[in-house]
Amino acid sequence: MSRRVPPGSVFRDKLAFSRAMRVGDLVQVSATGPTDSEGALVASGAYAQTRDVFRQIEEALQALGLALKDVTRLRIYLRDYGQLDEILRAQHPLFDAHPPACSVICVAGFHIEGMHVYIEAEAATARRGSDDPAAER
Repeated sequence: MSRRVPPGSVFRDKLAFSRAMRVGDLVQVSATGPTDSEGALVASGAYAQTRDVFRQIEEALQALGLALKDVTRLRIYLRDYGQLDEILRAQHPLFDAHPPACSVICVAGFHIEGMHVYIEAEAATARRGSDDPAAER
């Protein structure tokens, strides 16, 4: 059985996608940018944009019964590695206690001028915790 979180953006009219999808214990959150429901940027700096993206990801996860602590993988796309410190300043406090696998990928550009970051997340309800000795091997 699967459950979906519908997209809350103007892109739903052009792109067939779900904001997030849960199949069994696994949840995948679509790439999320720092935009509002009309597709406009909500912040200008990389730090503020990243905070907003993680807020949106957290809302999608909560709609499917999960939280940021359940995230098992992140893919962070950025346009300029010079912005990496600001992006990680927003990411690190949210995941320091339960760090997921994470990739940082520099891309040529985004579809909205001024966008610094785009993030995908995967989560699982049956995540192995740090109290599992096998998790540290």
